[in-house]
Amino acid sequence: MSNKTKRGIEILIIGIILFISIIPLIHADDTGVGQDIKRRRNKIAE
Repeated sequence: MSNKTKRGIEILIIGIILFISIIPLIHADDTGVGQDIKRRRNKIAE
């Protein structure tokens, strides 16, 4: 395996890890965390 392919695989793995960690942030509204943040914002708005 050449160094280029090794580096490519490392970048791919890092990209997948970042992608997986970003998905929950995008869907945070569906989770309790997202609702909790919304509630806090509503309280501040009042």
